[in-house]
Amino acid sequence: MLDFIKKLVKSNKEVMIFAFIFLPSFIVCVETSFLFPILTSIILSYFLYKIQKVFLFLGMTVGTSFALVYSLFLALFLFLFFMFGPIVFKQLVIFFNDLPFIIQKIKIITYRLMKEYPIIFPKEQTNLLFSNVIFYVQSIGKTVISASLLSIVILTKWLVYLFFIPILMFFFLKDYLKIMNTFRIVMPEKSEFWKNIWFNTYIQINNYIRGKIIEVIIVSIANYILFKFYKLAYAGLLGFIVGLSVVIPYVGTIVVSIPIMFIGAIQLGLSNKFFYLLLFYLAIQFLDGNLLVPILFAEAVNLHPITIILSVVVLGFIFKIYGLFFAI
Repeated sequence: MLDFIKKLVKSNKEVMIFAFIFLPSFIVCVETSFLFPILTSIILSYFLYKIQKVFLFLGMTVGTSFALVYSLFLALFLFLFFMFGPIVFKQLVIFFNDLPFIIQKIKIITYRLMKEYPIIFPKEQTNLLFSNVIFYVQSIGKTVISASLLSIVILTKWLVYLFFIPILMFFFLKDYLKIMNTFRIVMPEKSEFWKNIWFNTYIQINNYIRGKIIEVIIVSIANYILFKFYKLAYAGLLGFIVGLSVVIPYVGTIVVSIPIMFIGAIQLGLSNKFFYLLLFYLAIQFLDGNLLVPILFAEAVNLHPITIILSVVVLGFIFKIYGLFFAI
């Protein structure tokens, strides 16, 4: 079978290589949910192999370095799952239990703004905006309630995903060289054009994923400390969400900022603390975009903001969550 594929590729190189690129993309367009454990395990295995190469360079055998790296990953995976999983889940439950209180506080703040600043917040437009906000918040609650009816199925699916990811990673990491050699056998021997594309893509993806992981960790911790300092409810959940939002440039930050503003206004009121919270939050976003990102990415991603936004919108629509991640 492998010889047949190799002959087919060599007979019409460009067409077949294009097919290898197009077919996976088509599969992603049709169905994306089953790809989550596969893509996640591939990405994580890629980075673990980088760590394994360091141990190989230090003189360890392939088997020993593999066992050490995979054991460290498994220990970290279980620690994060049992340490932070319950915290995030608990804060999600508290948030949805507090939804009626949140809606009431939004109503009070809205009427206060209309009374104190009638020119800035005209009655009709503000009432319309308030109605839309209430509808949006209530729709979240209804979605969660309807989803809870299938909670056993959803929970089982994600537990299966979490179970399969370490297993897939075991084989991807263990047989990394065999898998790569299989691709090399299938690909044509003389194809400088595709080799150059692969080399440049490899460098870009390597820099981008490594930079994004570091950025997510730093932004999550910084925002968690800020929210905890102001004793904001759901500090852990909000810090985690803000950290993940940097994966989707511009769009993610804007979307996540809205609930943070509402929760801050509800808990702190329109006080000096609330405005200081917003000021420091915006300062973190500014430092992230203008200091942290240039340091992490350097010249790896040199694109205009309009290009980034269009890439996020178009690829997100076509490839769902994977398009959002790989848009840049």
